[in-house]
Amino acid sequence: MKWALLRLFCFARKLFERTRICTTTTLKAAINNLTNIDPIFDYQVDIPTVCPRCHTAVQPDILASFYHVKNNYKILVLDLFCSFCENFFTTFYSIDDIDNVAYHICPAEVLPMKFEKSIESLSPSFCSIMQQANEAEQMQLLEICGLGYRKALEFLVKDYFIHKNPNDAEKIKLEPLGKCIKRIEDERVKILAERATWIGNDESHYIKKHDNLDISSMKKFIHALLRYIESELTFEEALSIDPK
Repeated sequence: MKWALLRLFCFARKLFERTRICTTTTLKAAINNLTNIDPIFDYQVDIPTVCPRCHTAVQPDILASFYHVKNNYKILVLDLFCSFCENFFTTFYSIDDIDNVAYHICPAEVLPMKFEKSIESLSPSFCSIMQQANEAEQMQLLEICGLGYRKALEFLVKDYFIHKNPNDAEKIKLEPLGKCIKRIEDERVKILAERATWIGNDESHYIKKHDNLDISSMKKFIHALLRYIESELTFEEALSIDPK
């Protein structure tokens, strides 16, 4: 029983660590914690429940708070403390004249992506580009991260087929991604790669052809393709083992 509880705790801990920074809980900022307070200040604000520094689920302590009115915007600043990693971070809230609340967290350290060693060896450029695109997305640079994911997809596909066909390396490098994808033998995986490419291409065009698909769909398709390539590389490794 004790070991079962320990395993459950470790599993829950991992889930917390993978929770996105934007997970929040709605709390009312206490008026007696605010300086320069507007007498009519009474807003619900979102307090982050995941530390942007260590990415651990936590209920941060409010150390200080500041309130200021500029033009038609009310600005609330909270200085917060994470008891887990013992780091400080600040949340900025901007409240417009119709009471829409937007907030920004600073500093926000991006949770790095992890790849299998076989993928890191196959295509270090793919891993690097995916990481940069992921950082852009987590920093809410949503207009450019799709281009990064599209570029990462091309490196993954081409590096895989260069690995499979080293004699055709120069030819594969010059091929359009669509033509390169046709080399995929599994029809289901080919469809995943094609659809991911379509979404990625939309990210660079003025008018999108696939309004019902977005970056999250493209990432899902890329990860499915990634699992396929990982399984192929694992099979190659197993095949290389000679019987004794």
